[in-house]
Amino acid sequence: MLEEHLANPRAWFGALLVLGVFFLMWRFAAKPGPKKKSWEYSYEFVSEPADAANPELADSFGAMLKRLPAGKRRGAHLIRLAVMNRGAWRIRAEDHLRPLTVAFPPDAKLLEAAFAESFGPAPESAPEITRYERGVEIAPFDLPVDCALVFQFIVAGADAPSVVDGGIEGQAAIERLS
Repeated sequence: MLEEHLANPRAWFGALLVLGVFFLMWRFAAKPGPKKKSWEYSYEFVSEPADAANPELADSFGAMLKRLPAGKRRGAHLIRLAVMNRGAWRIRAEDHLRPLTVAFPPDAKLLEAAFAESFGPAPESAPEITRYERGVEIAPFDLPVDCALVFQFIVAGADAPSVVDGGIEGQAAIERLS
């Protein structure tokens, strides 16, 4: 009986068809590995002294530095803060639980603040920034997947923010990358 089946071309065709289906299932199966989180709202920043900043960083602050009196550069820091969406879903303005707040230590003074640029899909309009003596509040904004919005600050008396606070639905607090 086995010889009959082996001699039958239909049996060979059926066996090859079953093996082909298993091969296709194996070939197109999801690969193991980390998946993108649905939400990954994060930030990172760089900071350098204003009077000793690397030329490329200083150039990116062009007009902001020109408005700053020379005497205020001493002790001031140039800070670039990037807010990113590294998740799988677009973050819409209505997804924000609260505005993004960037604050500096009590003895610091915010001299300049501005939205600088975006990497990835550009927002339709620049995020609205409300400036205070020691920090800023950034109104809720759209942030597409794999996009970063860059904000620039010139701060006297501090080289880093003391608080970066914001949250979206599904992620209660913004996370620092490093």
